[in-house]
Formats: sequence, structure tokens, C-alpha cells
Amino acid sequence: MASLILQLDDISKRVHEAIMERFPHAVITEQPGFQSISYGLTAGMQHVKCYLILYKTYTNLGFPHGIELMTSFPFLKGTGKTHRHVKINAHTIQETWFNDLLFHAFARLID
Repeated sequence: MASLILQLDDISKRVHEAIMERFPHAVITEQPGFQSISYGLTAGMQHVKCYLILYKTYTNLGFPHGIELMTSFPFLKGTGKTHRHVKINAHTIQETWFNDLLFHAFARLID
């Protein structure tokens, strides 16, 4: 089975590259059945810091602890206890908040 990363469209590839730029030592876990790629400190969902869910016309960029980002980024969606996500497409990836969101999401890794 081919790697999901090798099959990414332009937008998803740009999101993946932006994540790897800020989190270069991420352990990447691909789940082809769910069309998802997660980025964590170790293998397994317990230490995932963010994830991509791939759709035909957009990509969801999700954060298992996204509730902690809601004060600065109230447009994040989700009704679960902690998970939040945002739809990324050709327009949103160019928004200034995109880089700010990734910066804040990974700032705790530096501590």
C-alpha cells in the first residue's frame, strides 16, 4: 500500500510541510482506512499533537487538545470534550492565522 504522504494533494502537502517545519522530530502515523495522518511525540494516539484528515476538496487539521487553543482561535470547530479542528483549503492556507495556529499548537513542545 502506498504511503498517504506520497499521495497528498498540493494543499495537504503544504500543511504537512508546515507541521514538519515546526515539529521536525514528529512520529508520523498513517491510517489509510481513515485517510488520516497523525503527528506525535511517540507512536500511538496518546501523544498525538495534531492530525490531518484528508478529503477530496479540503483537509481537516485537528488538535486532540484543541480546546486549549479556543481562546486565541475561536473559529476552531468541534463538539467533543477536547478535540478541535479547522478545514484547510486553498484559501485558508494563505491566511495569517494558519501559521499562528501552528505556532501556538506546538509552542508547548519547546518548553
